[in-house]
Amino acid sequence: MAQAGLKFPVPAILCGKTLQVGEIVAPRVKRDIEIIHFINSYEYAKAHIGELLGGQLSSEPSGNDIGSHNYSEAPRALFRGKGNAPVAWIAGGPNTEFPANPGSDYAEKAAQNVVKAFLEWKESGANSEDIVYY
Repeated sequence: MAQAGLKFPVPAILCGKTLQVGEIVAPRVKRDIEIIHFINSYEYAKAHIGELLGGQLSSEPSGNDIGSHNYSEAPRALFRGKGNAPVAWIAGGPNTEFPANPGSDYAEKAAQNVVKAFLEWKESGANSEDIVYY
């Protein structure tokens, strides 16, 4: 079921090991998902995913022609292949509201919650790619 206000195709970033992966996947998901940027390098991902997810044009081109490169809207999704090892996906709970006036202790509490969620993921075997909410 579509989320109210979510327009299709949804802008997304796709990460894969090879350009061939991106060349095959991007057109096949086009109806529902607009791959705006394809990343096939860990180093590039580490340096630029933050700015891309923040809706900013990357300060360095991706070096490939895969995806629309339409940065008029921030991506709403990030897809990655299996890769070599599971990745911990830690996020604030979907029903948790951001406080209107976060006090000075907000960042401290957030840091504690992130660490707690990460340790729960680690203690459960560190092999799940499910989202762990805090």
